[in-house]
Amino acid sequence: MPVALREAARFPVEPDPAGDAATWARVLSVAVKEIATAARGASTWSPAAQSEVLGALDEAVRLAAVAKAPVLAAQEARGAWRQAGVRSFEDFRARETRAGRAAARREVEAARTLRELDGGLDALAAGTLTPVHAERLGSIASKLAEPQKAALLTGPGAEQVKKLAERLDAPRFAARIEDLAASLSPLALEDAHQDARRRRHLELSPTADGMTRISGLLDAVAGHSLRLALDAASPRPAADDERTQGQRQADALQSLAAAMLSEAKGPGSARPHVLVTMSAETFRSAREHLEVASHVRRGEAGLGGRSGASGGGLEADGERTSTDLGPAPAVRCQDGPLLPLSELGRTLCDSQVGRLVVSAESEPLDLGRSQRVFTPAQRRAVVVRDGGCAWEGCSMPSRFCEVHHLDWWDEDHGHTDVGRGVLVCVFHHHELHRRNLDLERTSAPDPPPGEALPGEPGFSGEPALVRPRYRAVPRSLTRERREAARRARLLDGVRADAASRGHARE
Repeated sequence: MPVALREAARFPVEPDPAGDAATWARVLSVAVKEIATAARGASTWSPAAQSEVLGALDEAVRLAAVAKAPVLAAQEARGAWRQAGVRSFEDFRARETRAGRAAARREVEAARTLRELDGGLDALAAGTLTPVHAERLGSIASKLAEPQKAALLTGPGAEQVKKLAERLDAPRFAARIEDLAASLSPLALEDAHQDARRRRHLELSPTADGMTRISGLLDAVAGHSLRLALDAASPRPAADDERTQGQRQADALQSLAAAMLSEAKGPGSARPHVLVTMSAETFRSAREHLEVASHVRRGEAGLGGRSGASGGGLEADGERTSTDLGPAPAVRCQDGPLLPLSELGRTLCDSQVGRLVVSAESEPLDLGRSQRVFTPAQRRAVVVRDGGCAWEGCSMPSRFCEVHHLDWWDEDHGHTDVGRGVLVCVFHHHELHRRNLDLERTSAPDPPPGEALPGEPGFSGEPALVRPRYRAVPRSLTRERREAARRARLLDGVRADAASRGHARE
């Protein structure tokens, strides 16, 4: 390896930044090839050696992206790639790397965005922004108009983006950036949604062999609702369930149809059961925007006779705004898509909006020992509070999680209370019981950075909740505390029973 590196590193005599970079690039290539050869025996390495090599490779990939972004931008600007048969720089990169146009597009969009994001390259070099974060950001920013892109990637917007990247993993970061982009450009979200609605269709075609073929397209909101319904109708399979996932979903669709046909009140009486969480401020802001916005462009008459010239009107660039209201709130379904203002208005109008502490039917959320399984209303409250699996480092979405008693029902005589429930995925729920672990809430974290840009309240529709943090500890270390809490609960139960008997005698 030293000989190979010396062969590669032939530095020019005169200072030449381009020559130096090219030489170091050759050195990097040789070094990575040597690592690739040595890594074939990685199974025999010690855990420490494996971790060290992986850490160094992760850092190299991140720093390579830092170096690559300005070179890609310069190559694109130079234009030497233009030749017959090449439509775009992305096509040129796809041919050069043989990775396909989709991968080339993500690479180029990320490079452009890193160059345009204030401090983007420095954040990537420091590790607070990863290459995957950059790809997600680039994909979203590339769809924005220039004024909105500038607001997102410069000044306060850039600081917000970097703070989000530092504290969120890539999927949650992408969702937050989508929220910010939607707030900056509600028209783009609305137009994309309406375009999808125009293309929606569903066909059921009988086949010659007695089957029925289903094909079609749904908009994001309708697709999310159907996915949730199928998930609910196709629970986790038993050990002897040999159906494929596709077969389980086909059976679930049949179950949903049968349930609707057997509904006593008939079709049309049901309401959407999609969980939409927003702060009171966002709810008020959404209502204000819904009262003002017309959701149509200039010259298009709405059903109420309004045109795009009303409701804040259209700016010169075609963006519909409500100048007195500020950015439109970005509201999304729980673990689902963003809701355009028109879809949010339909949902608020045509769905049941219940409270979380007490349901719309005044269902209590603290059932004590009267019921072991958490109710749907309690689960919704825990979902809003925890957001997803509480196991540190797990990013499993809430809809695939279960509510676990922090005070175990059997051993600790635990109560079915929201305050003593925690959301965990199926795997980590099993791990808690298999390894005899407790989840303990640690001290409350510092509040997350505001979801709104400075001076622009209401930028994101989801409440700025402070998610509790948990740590797993052996139950052998919590025995004394659990015993004291168990005795207190039993004593409270005895006192409640005595009070109940006293009232009965009276």
